[in-house]
Amino acid sequence: MAKYIVGLTGGVASGKTAVSRLFEARGVTVADADIAARDAVALGSEGLAEVVASFGTGVLAADGTLDRPAMRQRVFADDTARLRLEAIVHPRVRALLRAQCDAAPGPYAIAAIPLLAEAQAAGGGSAREVYPWLHRVLVIDVPVALQRARLLARDGIDEVLADRMIAAQATRQQRLAIADDVIVNDGPLEALDAQVAEFDARYRLLAG
Repeated sequence: MAKYIVGLTGGVASGKTAVSRLFEARGVTVADADIAARDAVALGSEGLAEVVASFGTGVLAADGTLDRPAMRQRVFADDTARLRLEAIVHPRVRALLRAQCDAAPGPYAIAAIPLLAEAQAAGGGSAREVYPWLHRVLVIDVPVALQRARLLARDGIDEVLADRMIAAQATRQQRLAIADDVIVNDGPLEALDAQVAEFDARYRLLAG
């Protein structure tokens, strides 16, 4: 069981998935908050029932699952709706991540948490208070202009929604403020892999 847990975070389209895969290739367990968030509102779950009670049946797809594109459009256009959804989903996500990391083999595990800085940004307590079981925080940093360009290319959305998605998250400066370590992801994959290799070696030493 892993006794050392690293929180991995970064803004939308910063490269969290690429970094996670590089850690996984080195045998590190990565508990993904995005996957945990889907599990938290899966068909038949208490989380989905609470979402429907709060937002109505209009947020459901024809098969009874959460209509994610419609919900995304709604919450990124309405801060109040976004906070309501987060209040339902986030506590369930934290519990799932902690259980997965605690059960992970190897000296350390990673909890990939896109919104790690947001609790502090929203005045809801520091990231360390919300996730007291994290031993270290690794932030993936990318210039906002590059983040925006990657988001447009990846999701095929318009510029207005892209800007809303970036603005709804913590700022680059707020993420860097909670960082113990930083990966700068503004270059080729080879440069990213070299940085991951360095941090993997560091975390194995710290965990030991």
